[in-house]
Amino acid sequence: MDNTCFLCDKSFSTASNLRRHARLTHNVENKVSTCRQMKCNVCSEELVSMKALLDHVESAHNIAIEKETKKFDFYEAFKIWKEDVEKQTTALYVKNTGRHGKDSGRMQITREEKDELA
Repeated sequence: MDNTCFLCDKSFSTASNLRRHARLTHNVENKVSTCRQMKCNVCSEELVSMKALLDHVESAHNIAIEKETKKFDFYEAFKIWKEDVEKQTTALYVKNTGRHGKDSGRMQITREEKDELA
């Protein structure tokens, strides 16, 4: 696995050393992937985290990212709403996974306007 920082091209023996370097040297607080996974669909710039990507899209391309919270009593109600919105718009909804604990029953959905980011 390549443990090279794509911000400055410095190489590290382990992924944890790369993450520590990114946090201390480049002030990146989120978990840094050793791969270049966060790529801007507008200009192809590669970023270290989803937060960095969202910040980049807003500042570099003047595309506003809006957060909207909805609550559904039943999964089926959510599914009907989601399918309806996806048919009527260019929005894509993706479940945020990996959350545990007291909020594990909460469903967090991220909306990405495909036509603006394509």
